[in-house]
Amino acid sequence: AETLASEGKKVLLIDLDPNLTLSQTFGKTFCDRTSKDLISGLSVLPYTITENLDFIPADLDLSFLANIMDTQLKNCLKKGGYIGKYDYIILDPPGHWCSLSRNAIFACEKLIVTGNCSKIDFYAIYNFKKRFNKYVFHPRLLILFLIPFSSCH
Repeated sequence: AETLASEGKKVLLIDLDPNLTLSQTFGKTFCDRTSKDLISGLSVLPYTITENLDFIPADLDLSFLANIMDTQLKNCLKKGGYIGKYDYIILDPPGHWCSLSRNAIFACEKLIVTGNCSKIDFYAIYNFKKRFNKYVFHPRLLILFLIPFSSCH
């Protein structure tokens, strides 16, 4: 996100993970405007991190939104005018299969799944792809699986 922003691209980064790791990275915890508000249908003014990088932090209470429609985030991004305003919208969903991760998948055009060069990560990526193909119909989605070469020994 920071690299894209430094190249002049308008980037919106949204933390959807109730563990707040990404929000902590930017010093944005316990904020008044969060991704929980966005998914709940409220208008959210993102926090400006740098000139071209805006951020919507997560909320500890995101996990209470378990029964939201899988396309809720996509609808809210369109309705709120975020899609036309940014060159890239980067979503950080939880690392497990839940309504928040499904919302992230249905809101995106490209999905990047990362992992390390380990047997567990390969199995997790394989398992994700198998589950995704079985339960999710998203014909235009491009899925990229990235494993850093430097993590392979």
